[in-house]
Amino acid sequence: MNHTKRIPLRSALFFMAMCSSASVLAAVNVELEVQNQNGTNVLVVTRNNSQCAGGPIDCIEIGQGSKPHLYFRMPGACESSGYRLTEFRIAERNKQWPTPGNPMDAQIASDFCADPSTGYVNFVTCENDLRDSMMKLKDFNRTRATVFYEVTAANCMDASEEIYLDPRIENQGDN
Repeated sequence: MNHTKRIPLRSALFFMAMCSSASVLAAVNVELEVQNQNGTNVLVVTRNNSQCAGGPIDCIEIGQGSKPHLYFRMPGACESSGYRLTEFRIAERNKQWPTPGNPMDAQIASDFCADPSTGYVNFVTCENDLRDSMMKLKDFNRTRATVFYEVTAANCMDASEEIYLDPRIENQGDN
């Protein structure tokens, strides 16, 4: 007599769909650190669980159909590092930040809840959040596009002293 349990096909397909959805919804976690390089403080990525295939560690790839939260964490903000996270912005072209006279595509900006005229992400909408040591951003990933992002950290003692990190995000979009 065979006592093995059989899972109905419908249940197996539902389980497989739930498992694949969980991986699609996984959060992106990026660890940041302030490093002194040749006498200058710089902001660098030390870990990234969604690194672009074959790309540098600071390049983030968002898979097709995924709509994750992006977490940028800088442990020891204002303690060991002396800096705190302050701003996040995006652009369609590397180091060519949007302006009111030259705004970015509104749909791409809306994927990050960013202002198309500046590229700055709004931290009071879309479940976004900003703290000294952490940024939480929603990426709706509706549009297939490569965007360049900039994380700004300000010196805790002198906010006018800022350091930047400006690599890219490759959104694969909905379809």
